[in-house]
Amino acid sequence: SSSPMVSAVNYAALSASIIAVLLTGKFMVQLAAWRAAEVLEKPRYDVISNFNGVELRKYKPYIVAEVRTGTPKMKQASSSGFRQVAGYIFGKNKVRKGDGPLKMKMTAPVRMESQSKDTSISFVMGSKYDLASLPKPMNKNVTLRQIAEHYLVPNSNPNRLTLTLILTLGSGISFLA
Repeated sequence: SSSPMVSAVNYAALSASIIAVLLTGKFMVQLAAWRAAEVLEKPRYDVISNFNGVELRKYKPYIVAEVRTGTPKMKQASSSGFRQVAGYIFGKNKVRKGDGPLKMKMTAPVRMESQSKDTSISFVMGSKYDLASLPKPMNKNVTLRQIAEHYLVPNSNPNRLTLTLILTLGSGISFLA
């Protein structure tokens, strides 16, 4: 027979092992998702400058399929908007010449823009398409829109930018979290 102390030690070791396996599994899922996202097509850009590890990028024009959700609530908007735009790229569309839908490849990033009374969710369309060649959305909430050339500072911590850089570059720069 085992003592209560040995049972407690065995239980603690078993619990630690289970937690380690669960954390490793979660990490592996995150790693797999990150690796999958790395191979997705992304909008093209040039790095204009790199200041203290923060890039200023000039993005080339690209097209998005977009849904305006009519709500400023991010959680509600992301769920509803994502499903509608995903439906478009996964076949809820009609090709302009011919019959049937066109299934398109996923791209990155999924864009979210929130304003005071509205949030839009959009997917960047593949670079092989232009507005004339993209299929028509079957969902009236999905629209296609050209995004003009623009500047962007992608960074998880935009506070690292110094006031000098912001004043030098002025407005017209977006910060991407």
